[in-house]
Amino acid sequence: MNGFISKTIAGLALGSGLSVFSGCYAYRQCVDPCYPERYDAVARASVHETFAAQAANGHILDQTVWNSDFEIDPGTGEPTDRLTIGGQEHLKYISRRRPAPDPRVFLQTAQDVPAASTLTTDKLTRTRNDLDMKRTQSIQKFLAGQVSGRAMAVNFEVVVHDPAEVGISAVPIVGNQPAIIKGALPTVWGNAGMTVTPVVVQSSSGSSGGSSGGSSSGGGQ
Repeated sequence: MNGFISKTIAGLALGSGLSVFSGCYAYRQCVDPCYPERYDAVARASVHETFAAQAANGHILDQTVWNSDFEIDPGTGEPTDRLTIGGQEHLKYISRRRPAPDPRVFLQTAQDVPAASTLTTDKLTRTRNDLDMKRTQSIQKFLAGQVSGRAMAVNFEVVVHDPAEVGISAVPIVGNQPAIIKGALPTVWGNAGMTVTPVVVQSSSGSSGGSSGGSSSGGGQ
C-alpha cells in the first residue's frame, strides 16, 4: 500500500509539473517575450538610419569644392580654374583629415558660366564640361602636391555633382526691408528712456572740428 501511495503522489506531481510547463508555453505564444527590447531595437535602427543619411550628406558637402573657390578673371570677368586662397585652404583641410583623408573629393559643376541663359544647350554643355574638366585637373594637381612626401600615398578622385544650395535665404524669414541695427551704447540709452540726438559735423577748410559723438543736448563745440 505504501508503494502504491508513493507512486500515486509522484505521478500527480509529475502531471502537475507538465501542466505548468504547458501553461507557460501557451502564455509565451500569446505575448511577446522580448518586449520591450524588440521594439527598442527597431526604434534605434530607424534613428540610426536617419542620422547616417544626414551624416553622409554632410560629409559630401564638406568634401565639396564650390564655384566660389575659384577666381574670376579681373580683366574679362570670366570664371577660371585658378583656386582662390580660400579654395586652397579648403583643400588643405581635406588633405589633412584624420585618421586618413577621404580620397573622394566632390566638385560643384560650373554654375557660374557667364551669360548661360543666352547660350544654346550644346554650347552651354560644352562650356560647362570644359570648365569642370579644367577645375578637376587643378584640384588634383594641388592635392597631389599637398600630400607628396607622405608615408602613404593618396590618390584623390574628383567627382562632379550638382548639390542643392546649402542654407536658407534670410529674405523669407526677415523680409527684404533694410534693418536698422543700433550699437550697444544707443541701445542701452534707449532702454533707459534717453533720447539721443546725433551731432552732425561738417568738415570744411574754414571751420573748426566738432564733436563726433552724440549728446542729449545736441550741442557741439
